[in-house]
Amino acid sequence: MVAELVAGRFENAASLADDARLVVNMPEALHRKVKLRAVERGITIREYVLALLANDGLL
Repeated sequence: MVAELVAGRFENAASLADDARLVVNMPEALHRKVKLRAVERGITIREYVLALLANDGLL
């Protein structure tokens, strides 16, 4: 499901000129889990977070 969201909704997201940067501090263990989830799906952490936001209805 994440891959479909990424492919369909975010294919042009990297080229958007009005992107803003968001920095999130988190425990190293959580960062590893997030990174692993993204790697398992063959996507970036950015794409993973955007998919989570889309699932929550924010996109």
